[in-house]
Parts: sequence; structure tokens; C-alpha cells
Amino acid sequence: MVNTNALADRTSFTQTPSPTDYDGETTEQRLARRAVRWMPAQLRVWLVLRLARRLVRQTYGGTRATIRDVRRERGELDLRGSVFCQVRTPVDSPLCQFYAAAVNVLCRRFDLSMTAEAVECRAIGAPRCLIVCAVHDGTDA
Repeated sequence: MVNTNALADRTSFTQTPSPTDYDGETTEQRLARRAVRWMPAQLRVWLVLRLARRLVRQTYGGTRATIRDVRRERGELDLRGSVFCQVRTPVDSPLCQFYAAAVNVLCRRFDLSMTAEAVECRAIGAPRCLIVCAVHDGTDA
């Protein structure tokens, strides 16, 4: 049985494809990425933040990241000792946007409709660097 009205409104139910780059991905990595898609959104948020924590540590050994407040709709990454944010005088915008951009790439890679943003940064005078990963449209997580 087909509802003809639904077929007439199919443009409102389709989503534009997003470009993804899987070049250089091994078979094992591809299978792991596909297995992650079967996880509930909250576990995917947690996994993305764990991978981001590993990325932070590999970027600069003196930086530490702590995962905080993981819920279905958000998660937080608390950074300590970021090499980007160690400045003598405060600046106008957060300098830990590098990490926020990396978390955004991970969110896209794991099909999470979330964005990461540096909301606090030591470079602008905050006591810590905090990256918040939150739902931006409510479709996935």
C-alpha cells in the first residue's frame, strides 16, 4: 500500500547528501565505523569524545582532556594545558578552536548531528578551556 500524498511530498522528507572523505581508510577502520552507526546516539557521543581525548593527547603530550557531562543531547570536553591557549595577554577569540574543529570532524564521521564549540578558553581569560558538543537540529542524538 502506497500513500500517494507522501510521494508528492517526498522533497520534505529527503536530506541532501553530505560529502565524506573515507580515503585512506583500512577495512578494519571501515568495519569499526559501520559498527558504531548501530550504537545508540549517547554511546556515539561518548565514543566521539573518547576519540577526541586521544587526539588531544597525541597532538601535544602536555595537554590533558577530561570528558564531562555526557548526555543524549550533549557532552563536554575539558582541556588542561593546551599549547594553543598558553598566552601572556588575553585575546578576543578562543584559541582552542583547533580541538573544536577536530570534534566536529569526528561528529560528521560518526553520523552525529552535533556540533562542537569552544565556549570557554584560557586565552580569553576563562579559568579553563571547555568544548561543548551539542545537538544542533535534534535529528540524530
